Amino acid sequence: PLEDGSVLQVPKNVTVMVDEGAIFQLRQSWINVGSTSPGVAADRSGSALQILGTPNQRVFFTSYNEQSGLRDTQGNIIASIGRDDNSQNTVPQAGDWGGISFQTDVDRADGRFTFDSRGIFLNYVNYADIRYGGGKVLVEGTELTVNPVRMVDARPTITNNLITSSAEAAMSANPDSFEETNF
Repeated sequence: PLEDGSVLQVPKNVTVMVDEGAIFQLRQSWINVGSTSPGVAADRSGSALQILGTPNQRVFFTSYNEQSGLRDTQGNIIASIGRDDNSQNTVPQAGDWGGISFQTDVDRADGRFTFDSRGIFLNYVNYADIRYGGGKVLVEGTELTVNPVRMVDARPTITNNLITSSAEAAMSANPDSFEETNF
């Protein structure tokens, strides 16, 4: 089981699959695939994340402050997400949370297993609606801006997504994320 907290770190050798219709409401948090620092205790090699939305039912990543309900591009309410915590209505803002980070830089540098080095591309974000991301979060004790989709030496499949109201660019990648290999 994964604990509540400011980050969802996909554990070593685990693939997390998120089915269509799932709703994530996040505040000052982020989702990470791969190791963020060297050392055995922080080894998250062999991890993967698959966001499996469909054309008829997306997966939603939005601000914890979005309470009125999710609306499509025509303004129709498609999901009610009000909270029962007796809090006053809040307004979501760009950067309320970080984003989804895929990284294999630390794992590669430490000689750990990575799927893409073997031609297996498990990381996948399809038909996601990502809102209000691009915020600053704590990564190993250092404040860092995490874009809604962030790639560091990683090559996830990113298709058919809607990324809006971000504080930063919708996606970011370092040059090694575009590495040409036999795969």
